[in-house]
Amino acid sequence: MPSGIPAEAVRVDIRGNAITSVPLGVFNHLSQCKRLELASNKISSIDKDAFSGMISLEHLNLQNNKLDLILPGTFRDIIKCIHLFLDRNEIPLLPPSLFAHLSECVSLVLRNNKISNLKPGTFDGLQSLQFLFLENNQISRIPDGLFDFLPFLNRLILRGNNLKTLTPMLMINQLRYGFLELDLSSQQGQPLTNQWNCSSLCWLKHEEQHGTIRWISGNGPVCAAGVNWTSLQCGDPGE
Repeated sequence: MPSGIPAEAVRVDIRGNAITSVPLGVFNHLSQCKRLELASNKISSIDKDAFSGMISLEHLNLQNNKLDLILPGTFRDIIKCIHLFLDRNEIPLLPPSLFAHLSECVSLVLRNNKISNLKPGTFDGLQSLQFLFLENNQISRIPDGLFDFLPFLNRLILRGNNLKTLTPMLMINQLRYGFLELDLSSQQGQPLTNQWNCSSLCWLKHEEQHGTIRWISGNGPVCAAGVNWTSLQCGDPGE
């Protein structure tokens, strides 16, 4: 980890090095820094106070490292963060309240990790979030209420997980106030991911027909048992 970074630095870019950890004290004097690039290192641990004092930080890039644990409180001081990149790591679990202080965050990228379980409250505090990228993980279930406090969410990427169904209550707030761009497709080259029980997704079919759902990939879910999403027959939602 480099030392002697000037206190007045606005952008710090130390991508592509052999950094293995982010200890306390390296960045704490960088109160004016708006962009911190730590991608493509070998970071496996971050002190929970490593970003303390970075009160102006808007962009934090930790993609393509070896993180398998992020401690609660790690992001509590970067309250102005707009873009947070945690993709291409080895994260299996997101601690409760990890993002609780990121009320200005617009984009959260968690693709290509090992996340298998998302607990209620995981994304609480992210009230400005618009873009959530969760593709290519191992998620098998999304609990109702997970997105309740994300009123501005309009792009949700779930491609390449182990999901089979979603309940209507999951996205009720997003669909009530606007439209949602979705990607529920399988991971390219891995057709067994996201084998949807499409008969349980008739509510999504109705939203598609009303224009409140838009498919980013251009197609709807890949259905199991040979069912074709395009020709899926669903009854009247009021029945």
